[in-house]
Amino acid sequence: MGLEDFLLEIIDLSHTIYNGMPKYPTLPAVMIKPFIRHEESKSRYQECSIEVLLLTLSDHTGTYVDAPYHFDPDGKTTDELELSRFICVGKVLDIRGNAKAGKYITADDLDKTGEVSENRAILICTGWDKYWETRQYYAHPFLSKDAAEWLVKRKPTLVGVDCSMVDNPEDLARPVHVTLLKKNGIPIVENLRNLPLLIGKDFELVALPLKIKGGTGSPIRAVAVIR
Repeated sequence: MGLEDFLLEIIDLSHTIYNGMPKYPTLPAVMIKPFIRHEESKSRYQECSIEVLLLTLSDHTGTYVDAPYHFDPDGKTTDELELSRFICVGKVLDIRGNAKAGKYITADDLDKTGEVSENRAILICTGWDKYWETRQYYAHPFLSKDAAEWLVKRKPTLVGVDCSMVDNPEDLARPVHVTLLKKNGIPIVENLRNLPLLIGKDFELVALPLKIKGGTGSPIRAVAVIR
C-alpha cells in the first residue's frame, strides 16, 4: 500500500486573499504589505531571516462566513459559533440553469434540485464564481425570501453561495439574512468557488472561521473532502 492510498481528494472552495482584491463596494479595501522584510531582518539572525505581513481587511473578506451577530445584536459572534457547523457533510444544489443576473432564485428552483437531508451544509451553485474579478460578479442572482424559508425547513448547518451576497443588494430589508441569521441562527458563507466540481458527489465540508472575539464574520479556508 503506497502513500497515494492515504491521500484525500480535496477541492479548494476559497478565493485567494491578496492586496487590492475584490471586495463588497461598501467595505474597506484589502491592504497587505510587508511589516518586516527578509532583507531588513537578516542582520539580526545568524542563519536565517524573517518576513511578516501587515493585513488590513474587514471580517467579510474573500470567502467568508456571516455570524448571526452580523444582523442581530443578540446573536452569536464568530468566536461563539459551534465548530460542528463548519466540519460536516455537504450538499451542492445546482441551480445554474435558473441563475440570472439580477434575478431571484426561488423555492421552486431549489425544490427542483431534489431531496436534501437535514444537518448538512447546503451550498448553492449558481456558477457565478466564473465572473470573479469582473464587474459582472456584482450583478449576481440572489435568493428570495421563500427560498430562505425552504432552506430553513431542511435544518442546514450552514448555507453557502458562490456569489457575493444571498440577498438582493437593493432590498434593504435583507430578508434572506434575517430569515437565516437573525431568526434561525444559521451561518451564511458567501464568495465560494468551484462548486460545479462537487455536483452529485458525496463530500465533507471544512470551513472553519477564525476565532475573532466579537466578530461579525470571518474569512475562511473552505475545502471539500471527497468521500
